[in-house]
Amino acid sequence: MAYLTEFSKCAAVENNLGESFNAAIRVARTNPVVEMLEEIRRRVLVSNEKERKESEKAKGIYTPRARALLDQQIELAKN
Repeated sequence: MAYLTEFSKCAAVENNLGESFNAAIRVARTNPVVEMLEEIRRRVLVSNEKERKESEKAKGIYTPRARALLDQQIELAKN
């Protein structure tokens, strides 16, 4: 603990997960706590359902987006 400081070691510290989460709940944060948590819960459930439906469209072990990226890399590797 003697060598730890409260200051960041670099000037630009970004946490994309935290920034994305804060952007997603910006509107919900204006509500009282219980309503805010319900709104966040609702958004997470909708997002998970959307991802689940997308993954069900997969005709193999990869989702369509993952398959497209893999095919792109295969084409690059052929050259």
